[in-house]
Amino acid sequence: MSQKIIFSILLIAVLASCKTASKKETDQPEVHFSLTDMHLGAPTELFYFEGEYHLFYQCSPDSGNLNSISWGHAKTTDLLHWQKMPLAINPENNERIGSGSIVIDWNNSSAFGNGKTPMVAIYTSVNEQNINPEIQTLVLSYSTDKGTTWQKDATPVTLENCFVQPTDVRVFWHEETQRWIMGVLTGYEVRFYSSVDLKNWQYESVFGENIYSKVGDWTHLSFSPLKIDGTQKIKWIMMISGSTGSPNEGSGVQYFYGDFDGYVFKSERTKPKWLDNGSDNYAGVVLSNYIESGKPAYYLGLIDNYRYKQGQNGSKITDAYTIPRKLTLRDKYYDFYIVSEPVNAFETIEENKQLLKETTFSGELKLKKQQEVPLEINLKFDANNRIYLNMAEMFGIRLSNDQGDELTIGYHTHRRYFFISEIKKGTNKTDAWDGFQYDPYIIDEPTVDLKIIVDHTSAELYSCNGLVSLTRKYFVSGSWNKIALVSENGDITLKEGNITELKSIWADR
Repeated sequence: MSQKIIFSILLIAVLASCKTASKKETDQPEVHFSLTDMHLGAPTELFYFEGEYHLFYQCSPDSGNLNSISWGHAKTTDLLHWQKMPLAINPENNERIGSGSIVIDWNNSSAFGNGKTPMVAIYTSVNEQNINPEIQTLVLSYSTDKGTTWQKDATPVTLENCFVQPTDVRVFWHEETQRWIMGVLTGYEVRFYSSVDLKNWQYESVFGENIYSKVGDWTHLSFSPLKIDGTQKIKWIMMISGSTGSPNEGSGVQYFYGDFDGYVFKSERTKPKWLDNGSDNYAGVVLSNYIESGKPAYYLGLIDNYRYKQGQNGSKITDAYTIPRKLTLRDKYYDFYIVSEPVNAFETIEENKQLLKETTFSGELKLKKQQEVPLEINLKFDANNRIYLNMAEMFGIRLSNDQGDELTIGYHTHRRYFFISEIKKGTNKTDAWDGFQYDPYIIDEPTVDLKIIVDHTSAELYSCNGLVSLTRKYFVSGSWNKIALVSENGDITLKEGNITELKSIWADR
């Protein structure tokens, strides 16, 4: 047995400065996509075009005014360092812009191109001064300069057999039938339409009539093929974000898998699974043309929860997107599961990496080297002796501060779940963030790995080669300045690990 090593680290959170004079200095996410000059809403589209990833997202200078919602635009080559572009789509004449989809019309089937390859946006829009509840419509806009400027088409898209106002749409080219396909999220259903020109749409089928669980509001849709790990086979994945109903309460992303022939989606099960067992991964989008571009199926979700809108008590916590994740479908336990792994690009922003040697300990193990948030934490623990009485009931890592706040992330060996636990003892306590997030999982491997990304306002946990993921937004009254490995009611052996400071992806913060 290796000797017990005792060491301590001070973890000092760096306050990021806002450039606007009207906003107080506050913590800002440093390695997550976020905004400092306006409210960040859900992502609407992510695709790859001519050497760059393009992200479009909802945003608003006034989060309380629905008529101020616009679509923002950002570009990147590595999914970490983002270049903000001018606002792409803005509301007009009391219009409320909702969510939607953007496609690259390679063959100019829409005739919007004028000799160029157009990007075409299809999105929900409501004008309260001109609402006909019997006719549901969508809006078309297009761009011929890589999404920099947009022109709104004067003729709206009219939907037949759609009786509830759409909340989201997802459009893609279906190669087998040589048509555009659109999934329209409406109430607790997804209605499918087809088109040859992106303007005139024919009704095909509906999904959702036999769904196992329908709670809260279904708000966002993602629908795409996903490769089965280690093969070239695919299953079609339908992700539906709901305002409530996730495993740890609140908002989340449920998914169904099955087959799609261009007309009907046939799910192989009606009881959904959840993309993330945390309460704070919501309204995500998948890289829409990942197969055509030869890229992985990257995913971005909003780190937020409907419960928080009523519980922030005036806090200045900033909304952000998850670290981009690579999604694959894995055949395990006679079923299919989506596995999530963070984008493999952190080596470009790493600095001050601390290697942790093998050691066996119980209780609290403090570290010495001083580091700063944001952090990437990789820990591998020995699980071979979990059948013995002296193995710890719980092990992991704990962040704390002088106000008594704690954030503990780890695995419970007796109750068999991964968890993120937050305790707040400081001022400005926000009940909406109290609680305990967990993901049940029985370890059947000799080691337990924890990959943790800690930014100023969130923590993301990955384990078991992507089968486990937990995303947690947090709010505390003081910066983290203590960090320790922890073990309760027994011993645990850390096989290896490292804790690495991450440089900010934002040059202006």
